[in-house]
Amino acid sequence: MAAPGAVLRYPERDRPGSRLQLLEEKPHAFASGLRASRVPVTGRGGDETLQDLLREKCRQWLIEDRWSLQEVEPNNETAWGFVAVDESGRRIVVGQRRDRIDMISISATVSVGEQHGRRLASMSPAAQARFLADLKLEMLRADYDFSGAELPLSQITIVQTCFFDGLSKDLFMDRVKSVRKGLLLIIVFLQSRLS
Repeated sequence: MAAPGAVLRYPERDRPGSRLQLLEEKPHAFASGLRASRVPVTGRGGDETLQDLLREKCRQWLIEDRWSLQEVEPNNETAWGFVAVDESGRRIVVGQRRDRIDMISISATVSVGEQHGRRLASMSPAAQARFLADLKLEMLRADYDFSGAELPLSQITIVQTCFFDGLSKDLFMDRVKSVRKGLLLIIVFLQSRLS
């Protein structure tokens, strides 16, 4: 296990000028100059990339915390991803974009039901504006990046990120749990204001 403050430690790191040493000391140089899918991690017995290692760590931590996982097919934007479902059936998405070698995104989306959509549409424009402002303020207070909080309201997505240079199980699972709580925040907000 890596020491606090250092994520990936391998003997090759100590070799002057090694890719791992440079990656740990100057991650911005790698993030701006190399394609994330091509940063090899030597000394692990194979052609693993940094993305492979981060993916495996996140997968392992989620499984240890009793999340069930379903792989998301990589595409032009996504290097890897999981749909993770907790024991209560709440779903989040964990993944990494191809253009962000240093960042893992954890997100969740709440779909607004037809009943709540009709209730919101029946409000006056001023009441709708107040509702959306209150919703946005709640999400900002909880420290979420978000999208979809606009009319017509069909779904709201919240996002938390973590970066590999400080990645630990504690930080990662804290962000996962924060996003899971964010789902509940949005659901309770919609039910209390639109029911």
